[in-house]
Amino acid sequence: MCSVSFLPRENGFVLAVNRDERLSRASALPPEVFERDGLAMLYPRELSGGTWIGVNSAGAAFSLINWYSQPDCAYDNPVSRGEVVRALLPARNCAAAASLLGALPLKRMNPFRLMVVSPSERSLTEWRSSGRDLEPFTLPWKRHHWFSSALDEGKANQMRRRVCARMHGDSFDLPSLRKLHRSHAPKAGPFSLCMHRNDACTVSYTEINVRGPTATTYYIAGPPCSRYPRFRASLGLAVEAVRRKVA
Repeated sequence: MCSVSFLPRENGFVLAVNRDERLSRASALPPEVFERDGLAMLYPRELSGGTWIGVNSAGAAFSLINWYSQPDCAYDNPVSRGEVVRALLPARNCAAAASLLGALPLKRMNPFRLMVVSPSERSLTEWRSSGRDLEPFTLPWKRHHWFSSALDEGKANQMRRRVCARMHGDSFDLPSLRKLHRSHAPKAGPFSLCMHRNDACTVSYTEINVRGPTATTYYIAGPPCSRYPRFRASLGLAVEAVRRKVA
């Protein structure tokens, strides 16, 4: 259960995620900077090391949500979907991301939808993996939203998209995005973007803001509607990536 938003901005973009989980699940760790394969990477993580969102110093960002409308298929020795974004974070561009994704043991992972953002190529791609098939969808460089729900994914999409539709137009900016992600419209419950149930809720809000030579994460360690600890961390982008993005 999650809500993901993409918002293009001047010389960059924002990628934001409400992460919905059971209250019995252990809390994740706020974003930190790591280094691998010559790139710096900034992302929150589970205690096991997996993650659902991240950005690297080439400016590429990734986010994953479970695809509950597709049946589970990984029953024997399954691999956590939290490994997908972590595996793709060394990718500097869309081609590299596609190559790393194709090399993963997808048949041992349950269905997911993956968003890949490459500002240097001005590219937004949604990958859908059913555990049997893997298919990319190239999307226009404009505002998008994605939703998942283990309770009723179809109803969650319908209700949350209705709320998003009421916040539209050229005036939709970063404050509007944050307001949307803490929204309880039409009422606080299992289908509001800021989700609340007796056994589960929105457990964190993660925002990646890539603009100019810097990527910044803003992280709320709890429902974004309440006052929970806030964390900020930044990452300098590679000069060559910035030049490609500006050109």
